[in-house]
Amino acid sequence: MAIVQLKPGRLSESEIYRLAGGGDFASETTVADYVTKAAKKTESLVHGHAIFQEYPARSVDNGIAIKSSASSIDRIPYPGTTRIFGVQAVVFFVVTIGSALEREVDQCFLRGDPLEGLFLDAAGSVAAESLADQLGAAITEDAIRRGWKAGYRVSPGYCNWKMDLQKELFELVDCGYIGVELTESMLMIPRKSISGAIFLGEELHPLNPCEDCKRQDCEDRRT
Repeated sequence: MAIVQLKPGRLSESEIYRLAGGGDFASETTVADYVTKAAKKTESLVHGHAIFQEYPARSVDNGIAIKSSASSIDRIPYPGTTRIFGVQAVVFFVVTIGSALEREVDQCFLRGDPLEGLFLDAAGSVAAESLADQLGAAITEDAIRRGWKAGYRVSPGYCNWKMDLQKELFELVDCGYIGVELTESMLMIPRKSISGAIFLGEELHPLNPCEDCKRQDCEDRRT
């Protein structure tokens, strides 16, 4: 099991605006200052950490079998709607930006500045995605050095994975080390946290489960 510190880097102001429910950011100069302020303020409020663990795994008829002596879990379903071939290992992970930003968002609303709170909350989501992307890139680079391929990261609640998979993931990764807890409703605290899995293998296919997924109407489709 490994724990790393991460920094989100420069945040996309247009993405912050989009997540806050806006349209064309360039044409909305009245809120541009709020977005810029949120992006800058987030830099000082993010205390990024990630924890991850790799387990041997293999593709089987009805899912992906996992070899773990620390858990009762023996397999997980395939993400998407088709089988993934060539799985040799799976990395389970959780990343978080910490709780400082959430506390500041609450204070924004308490002092009567909902716009600042709205855009700061959106900036926190962008930061969390940035941390998950960084971790995914590092895991991919490590896989390549070993002569393996790494698939896209997938998370409970997406790609036909039920949210109940969160509980199983938390059994395999001790997220208490980075201060992340799981509620009975399968939500993580701090809220700006992302959990998921990345599959590895020499002949892994497809790398992106969206390529073979039959759900053409999925809003999170990555093709």
